This record gives sequence, structure tokens and C-alpha cells, in this order.
Amino acid sequence: MAVDVGAKYEIYQLIDELVERGSAVLLISSELPEVIAMSDRILVMSAGQIVGELKAGEFSEERILHLAVLGRQSYGDPGDGAAGQRSEGQI
Repeated sequence: MAVDVGAKYEIYQLIDELVERGSAVLLISSELPEVIAMSDRILVMSAGQIVGELKAGEFSEERILHLAVLGRQSYGDPGDGAAGQRSEGQI
């Protein structure tokens, strides 16, 4: 389902207000530019499993897509931190 630009703006404002109050927000989306702009941490899933975790400063569309398509086994840049090192399903 598509969300129009005006509605997205309102949603983003609500999310920002929740974050300012100290709430955690779980955002599920395939819109990578939006996810990157709004996130402090990104967990990437593939085939129903968490295959990687990226923290702010590690985000790029390329890294997210690589994890989503190829999974943790093929992703292993030195210095990845937690990417690909978590147990299945652990958040």
C-alpha cells in the first residue's frame, strides 16, 4: 500500500515526537533512503532471519541490500562490528 507524501510527513513528525520522548520506534520498510535517514540502528532480515545489524555510520543502501540478498555468510568486511555475528532471531 502506498502512502502519499503528506501522510508520510505526518507519520515522520509523529515518529520524531516519540523519539524525543525517549520511545523506541520499530520501522519496517523497503524504502531504504527513508530507513537510513530515520534510523540509529538497522537490523536486516532475509528469509525470516536476522542476517545483520548496522549501526549509524555503517548504513548504505549497498550494504543493506548485500545482507538482504546474500545473507550473513557472504558478508564479512573487517570491522563490521556486529554485522552477521548475532544468533538467529536475537535482537
